[in-house]
Amino acid sequence: MSQLNYLEKLLDGVEVEWKALGGLAENLDSMRKPITSGLRESGTIPYYGASGIVDYVKDYIFDGDFLLVSEDGANLLARNTPIAFSISGKSWVNNHAHVLKFNTYVELRYVDIYINSIDLTPYISGAAQPKLNQKNLNSIPIPIPCPNNPEKSLAIQAEIVRILDAFTAMTAELKAELKAELNLRKKQYNYYRDQLFSFEDVEVECLPMGNENVGEFIRGGGLQKKDFTETGVGCIHYGQIYTYYGTYTTETKTCVSLEFAKKARKAKSGDLVIATTSENDEDVCKAVAWLGNDDIAVSSDACIYRHKLNPKYVSYFFQ
Repeated sequence: MSQLNYLEKLLDGVEVEWKALGGLAENLDSMRKPITSGLRESGTIPYYGASGIVDYVKDYIFDGDFLLVSEDGANLLARNTPIAFSISGKSWVNNHAHVLKFNTYVELRYVDIYINSIDLTPYISGAAQPKLNQKNLNSIPIPIPCPNNPEKSLAIQAEIVRILDAFTAMTAELKAELKAELNLRKKQYNYYRDQLFSFEDVEVECLPMGNENVGEFIRGGGLQKKDFTETGVGCIHYGQIYTYYGTYTTETKTCVSLEFAKKARKAKSGDLVIATTSENDEDVCKAVAWLGNDDIAVSSDACIYRHKLNPKYVSYFFQ
């Protein structure tokens, strides 16, 4: 019998009741305490904060199976990371998270998975510093199958968790296989790219890029992120070259005002835009060929390379 068919049999004629989270669990907020000292990089007791980052401390609050829910909803939702997860054993939780201890009629992982599958935005309050307060947390409705038969309800919840965990494991395995395949393809691409630029057994003349018969370098202008506008003249900021663009582009991610563009250094169609600074060595001299129709503004931490060559050829060479 397949997993889904077995679940269908379990759910046959089953009543589902939506119950508020607060009626299913005890909120241990009174046990939350902030920690400002005593954290270590290694140890045996995990320390949980709103961001889900784990550190370690010398002491603990509780020992058992609990559900940890972040209070700082904006921080987690903005990063698209889980807002709830199960914890087991001795742990210390700071005052930016809620700790829930469930009754015996609820499968912990079932609630964990469900909370992570829904949009929690309606339960977030506060504009300046969004929070998931205890009142809103307790009001979140949870679907409880077969509420009048706890034993069957737990069996259904456990089966749903088993099926979803199986799919999760399968997805993780496929992702690992895909990543390995992509890494091999990248190595293969790099090998053939380097071979094409080696010109073995072919007579070629190597000229400096600044040679008058090849091209010239033009420093970018004083473009900063604060100068970005929603509409106007296209622009490329040096940081976007290694975080956003590929080998070439016909559209820019950002714009500047028409007034700013009048005094800006601009790249023409066919020019290369090259990053001249970065936080790491690998990204310095990353380049993108501008193939759009209009001139675009370029930031001062980038160079414009105006040349007489094929734009894509030069951009691939920089890789």
